[in-house]
Amino acid sequence: MPGPEGRETVDPDSFRFIEADPVGIVGFITAIPNGFMEAADVVFFTFIIGGMFMVIRETGLIESAVDKLTRRFATRRILVIPVLMVVFAVIASLIGTQELALVYVPIILPLMIALGFDSVTAAATALCATTAGFTAGVLNPINTGLGQKIANVPVFSGVPLRLVIFVVLVSVAVAYVMRYTSKVRNNPERSLVHGEAEEIEKVDIHISAATTTCRV
Repeated sequence: MPGPEGRETVDPDSFRFIEADPVGIVGFITAIPNGFMEAADVVFFTFIIGGMFMVIRETGLIESAVDKLTRRFATRRILVIPVLMVVFAVIASLIGTQELALVYVPIILPLMIALGFDSVTAAATALCATTAGFTAGVLNPINTGLGQKIANVPVFSGVPLRLVIFVVLVSVAVAYVMRYTSKVRNNPERSLVHGEAEEIEKVDIHISAATTTCRV
């Protein structure tokens, strides 16, 4: 219905209960393929990301990058966390989605372990940064652009405010992860995965193999 300044708004009196309409056998069978067709762009994007990640792994790019970053940040390893978080947050705030964090974690996990951090630090670095950047959505067409279009406001208006929100959220996220990392470095027993020797051993083997491959 027309609202203030000609904008379309939801009519609060339009709600009503309707009779149940159970899905039949045919509808049940076709629900999954129909869902794939309606979400084809998301499915395609997921396949592309998965294929790209496999190509990167097969070419040894991840192992090479881990080896180089490990050497570069060997004496300043704590700096790798804010650097990565700012990069991930900027990507999520401009063009990315929160799901990209799932791609980042396996990429940076060997790096974090090689620098002496735990697996929780790797997950927090990717998840907290991506969430903070996506929440701010400075110029993100997925949440900000679509939301403003639905609300009938100028698309990407209010950028200065979202920039301030971005800085605040990313700063809080970096401080949170750095605080946890500092506690774990001072006392490894405070790690949330302390004692999971089997997991750490597997990652160490992966890192050793990667380093050997890069040197060869």
